[in-house]
Amino acid sequence: MLPLRDSSVDVIVSDLPFGQRCLSTHRLSLLVPLMMYECARVLREGSGRMVLLCGVYSGIVDSLMELNKASKEQQEQHQDEEERKKEDHHDVFQTPFDSVFPVNIGGLSAWIIIVRRGYGKVIAPKDAKKRTRQLFTMRERQHKHEQSALNKERLKKKK
Repeated sequence: MLPLRDSSVDVIVSDLPFGQRCLSTHRLSLLVPLMMYECARVLREGSGRMVLLCGVYSGIVDSLMELNKASKEQQEQHQDEEERKKEDHHDVFQTPFDSVFPVNIGGLSAWIIIVRRGYGKVIAPKDAKKRTRQLFTMRERQHKHEQSALNKERLKKKK
């Protein structure tokens, strides 16, 4: 969780991992929904904007739409039929999105996604704790592997 209050940020600009060098595609699929949840939580309702640069847009868009879906389902559970008819649902991220377009960065294909924060209530992904645990476990394994490699290298230098 980011050390920021809810609805306290006006703009987020991010160059997300592409899943090629620093994160595997699997890790990225675990991380993106958690990142989008946090962005939604801290962006100012109604006026917050987000500009994302990414390698593949589909996972990002899917995560944004999932936040909208979860918000709508939660709102419907807490309203009776008359209230639902009177009140329009507010999306967490306004749809259609402001822009989704391809760019070329030194021969690498990428996408820019521009979205606007709506007034919908932000609901954490259902499996947020599980995803966080998986990411932490993967990071711990990677750290142990890196430490082991460093120790082997140090032993070779001593000989």
